[in-house]
Amino acid sequence: MGMRVHVFGPFEFERTGSTRVLRKHGIRLKLHGQPLEILEALIERQGSIVTRQQLQDRLWGSETFVDFDRGLNTAVKRLRAALGDSPDEPRYIETIARTGYVFIAPVAELIREPEAVPPPPRISPIPPVVEAPPTAPPSRRRWFWAAGSAIAASIGGLGYISRPRSAELKLRRLSFGDGAISNAFFTRDGKSIVYSARWSGDSWNTYLHRIGSAEHAPLKLAGYGVATISDNDELVLFAYDPSVSRPGTIVRAELDGGPPQYIDEHIKSVDWALDGKHIACVRTDEKEDQVEYPAGRVLHSTRGVLGPVRVSPTDGAVAVIEKPVRGDTGGYILVLERNKAPRKLIEHWPHLAGIGWHPNGQEVWFTGSKDGSTVALWAVDRAGNTRMVGLPGMADASFDIHRNGNVAFIKNAARVESQLLLDGEPSSRELLHLGWTRFSAISDRGAVALFDESNEAVQNRYRAYAFWTASRTIKDLGPGCAQSISPDGKTALVLDQDSRSKLSLVDTASGNRIGIDERGLVYESAALFPDGNWVLGTARWKDRMNAIPFLAVHPVSGGSVEVLPFSEGSGNARVGPGGKFVAAGRGMILCWDKWDEAPRQVRIDTTCNLMGFDEEGRYIVRAASKESSSVRLSLFVVDDGRLAEEPRWNLTPPHSRGVGTIAAAVVSTDGKSAGFWLRRVSAELYLAEGLS
Repeated sequence: MGMRVHVFGPFEFERTGSTRVLRKHGIRLKLHGQPLEILEALIERQGSIVTRQQLQDRLWGSETFVDFDRGLNTAVKRLRAALGDSPDEPRYIETIARTGYVFIAPVAELIREPEAVPPPPRISPIPPVVEAPPTAPPSRRRWFWAAGSAIAASIGGLGYISRPRSAELKLRRLSFGDGAISNAFFTRDGKSIVYSARWSGDSWNTYLHRIGSAEHAPLKLAGYGVATISDNDELVLFAYDPSVSRPGTIVRAELDGGPPQYIDEHIKSVDWALDGKHIACVRTDEKEDQVEYPAGRVLHSTRGVLGPVRVSPTDGAVAVIEKPVRGDTGGYILVLERNKAPRKLIEHWPHLAGIGWHPNGQEVWFTGSKDGSTVALWAVDRAGNTRMVGLPGMADASFDIHRNGNVAFIKNAARVESQLLLDGEPSSRELLHLGWTRFSAISDRGAVALFDESNEAVQNRYRAYAFWTASRTIKDLGPGCAQSISPDGKTALVLDQDSRSKLSLVDTASGNRIGIDERGLVYESAALFPDGNWVLGTARWKDRMNAIPFLAVHPVSGGSVEVLPFSEGSGNARVGPGGKFVAAGRGMILCWDKWDEAPRQVRIDTTCNLMGFDEEGRYIVRAASKESSSVRLSLFVVDDGRLAEEPRWNLTPPHSRGVGTIAAAVVSTDGKSAGFWLRRVSAELYLAEGLS
């Protein structure tokens, strides 16, 4: 009987009994034991994944107790060395991260008769691999947007590649689950995509998809979300489990395996530096954001919002989106270079989301809307010249561009809906008007609810509405961000989106509005006192936008601004009966019975999300917990300088399918009704070829 020989490239592998032999150009290589057993297993399933668990069972069996991961990694490394193969640019063995390996070279099989010259091998239709000296692959940087904003969208083009504009556009949908996807990145070789998702009913996890297959293999990284990936396929991930990590905790992990290692915390955006050893990041303490590059060296800080942050692939310049007012979608793009002042590439646009560098380092790509129209992909060069490079209608989605020109991007189909629980009703009501419905305030008896919309249905501009719960009628109150409502439901307070310095009182029945005198303030939020004559705002002076926000009180007409003592750094203020109000400070709650008196200070050890007061005006109401399927609202009474909790409401959406974020709740002006809004997401992963 003849001996079976497997031929690939210049190599021949044969097995006789328990003896395995590997030859190159007919010369036997000095390789024995486990590396050859692995080679045999891979050849037997050429073109298919052989999992690490399958190799472990084959090499050691179930009764052996060793460090399997280290032993397997060592054996594969020895095998690759014998083949002259590289994990970065494989010709024979491709790594499927944290899953296994695939033998990717074509293999011919021949039967060699003893003592006879073997006939020529029958080569498969796939051309054999020709051995060539390894070359250093060109550097590849990633350009993408990290998750932060949530805008509904449809498929659109994005990306720059060095192909003629006549190239055929090809879009391939890669994922078919129901849930949210945060980020997606190509591996170094461009043959696989790493992404993080929370499919319906599951927690966040990171997956690896091999392009061309139907496999989406979960990595051993449950509870983590990928934030960026280096040219060496090293991951930086966000830790999503608050029970084991602090907010904004990032870790690093090898794509091939090994436990995550702690890097830092209080990070909201991160990108690898050119050397693959350092990171650029945005660090936040909820009151101030700062860009660091490398980590620990501050390039820029602001009281507004920074991120995402990206490092140029050519000279290390840092690009970042800055939004001067927290809670606003508008901002501009900055370029930061060491020992130079920050430079704006574009002035204020009403909507900005994603950002990334063009491969030549001379353009910054970004997703946004210049005039409230449909979001598209744009480019701006270092001289400030802009051009549209993507099709209008594209999503505010995470994207990654590989050096081969392929683009991985996420299409988000998202909506925001509100739930309202009226006093005396057993279950909550759903309100979904134009697809981005966010409650801001509720009047006495739950009679009128104030909300706004800000999606493409209203040209990506904020627009306020009043909802009469009894008749279920809706009144358009015109442009602006909904802030608060009078106890009788007749007057709404609305903030201008662009300047955020203009407040208006709007009649909820007629829609007529009266402008409030400008006070030189830029508001983050504002509330109307019950008598309708005074305004409480979290604000900054217009000429000192980088200062810490404070609480200010001023009359609707005439009078002057009173900056409240002890209020610096406070926010999320709520007004209650009789004009008393509360605000969340750093590590405390500040309680004012009268605005011209010093507040009571109550120390806390959790982050407060203040809601309002109960019907007697005695208690502070806040969200004690926010989970994936419900919101628990509790009452807190100040007792000897401490907070005593009394659970009050448990608000649960009608179903948890696609729930990505449950946002802050609101309480009616009389404390008897409550509501909240949530975001539902259905995301899809796509591969685009031929974009330009």
